[in-house]
Amino acid sequence: MKSQRKNKFILHLFFLLLLGNSLIAFPNMQVQAATAKTYKVKINRVHKGELVKKKSGWYLQSKTYKITTRAAEKRVVKLTILSKSGLNSGYYYFDSKGKLDGRNKFHYLSTKVDGVRFKGMYYFGRSGGRLLRRKSPRWVTINGNRYVLSKMGRRYENCWYDGYYLTKNG
Repeated sequence: MKSQRKNKFILHLFFLLLLGNSLIAFPNMQVQAATAKTYKVKINRVHKGELVKKKSGWYLQSKTYKITTRAAEKRVVKLTILSKSGLNSGYYYFDSKGKLDGRNKFHYLSTKVDGVRFKGMYYFGRSGGRLLRRKSPRWVTINGNRYVLSKMGRRYENCWYDGYYLTKNG
């Protein structure tokens, strides 16, 4: 009985010494939690980049394309999603910190992306904040207001359409 306790004590002592030596040998060892998911993307069919999923949303990162330095009306990009991220390829709008603006809202754009000219108010209301595109201009209801959007998602305003005069409020 005594020898069994003594062997158990020596075994515990051995493990404590082993643990202590590993802490001395590797004092700066840190464990990082895998909180962010990264997905490869093509930006405007030219630049390589990554969409990084964090708790607060999706962020665009690229060594060759800096979204954060662009003016608000130029922060739209055409993303080709190269891996499964839950997002579809298309045009997306990003805020000044590089975060994908997933709110369903209109943004004023004045830029050219991948050969496509954007000038006016565009609706980014598809899943995940993607630009709403149609096969032809259509009536849509957004927050209780009726609008007509072009094939590229541009809001018709201050003009006549199908017998109705359209304003910025629909």
